[in-house]
Amino acid sequence: MKGSMGYREEKDFKLRNYEIELTGDQSPTLRPDNKESMHHMGGAAGESVYLYYEALLRFFKDGRLESVPTRVLSFGFGMGYNEILTVLFYLKNQRDLSQLRLFSYEKDTFLYALFNSWLQERGSSQSVFDDVFAGIQRVTLSFESQTLIHEVKASLRFLLENKLWMQNGPIHSVSDFAGPYDVVFYDAFSAKTNDYLWTEEFLGNFFSHHLSPRFVFSTYACTGVLKRVALASQSQFEKRAGFKGKRDSTMISRLAETLTPLPEI
Repeated sequence: MKGSMGYREEKDFKLRNYEIELTGDQSPTLRPDNKESMHHMGGAAGESVYLYYEALLRFFKDGRLESVPTRVLSFGFGMGYNEILTVLFYLKNQRDLSQLRLFSYEKDTFLYALFNSWLQERGSSQSVFDDVFAGIQRVTLSFESQTLIHEVKASLRFLLENKLWMQNGPIHSVSDFAGPYDVVFYDAFSAKTNDYLWTEEFLGNFFSHHLSPRFVFSTYACTGVLKRVALASQSQFEKRAGFKGKRDSTMISRLAETLTPLPEI
């Protein structure tokens, strides 16, 4: 659903040729330059939780040690869905936020400014990001307890202020990634928009040089390239059903390796 929804950021998005749309679960998404939207129209929050919250659940399933920092890569910041759900996961499971290292990458870096402005607000603001949070909360409430919005915003501010959350710009080469990463949300736009990010050369180098010995990698796409890269890296390739009838998605993991501490950033 398009049209004015009373969000205070609507004019800011329009200046950058983005339209806000409400998806099937009443959570918002963006459509840039009249191209494909950032999320499935059946539910932006539901899709994010299905693809990326699941990756966190799998990574921590065996009780990873709190003393070992966990590096989470969110490739494709967009509206901050994956950053919010990561913090929600930590809060709901009473995990130590000081042991989280969050790395976001986004080519349209002005999106960070809008999101960070929302983080600094303590009261009701009629912000689109309020509904991003509310959408994720509704989906995750089906299996976990409620977390208040001010807790999530305070936690994200804590990460920023303590340099535990890195907000990075566009990727020009695979060497631009920090790494090594433990959990990866590969939410880059499709090959139609960023074909280089989906090539065997790029992904092969990423898997070879920027993943920890023990990792989970999740993406909404399912391609032969991803399967070949997974096999070449001796990782488990899992084809998952797509969200709400969408084409198949992919979960790639290697979880049997011995845990080793990662260097601090």
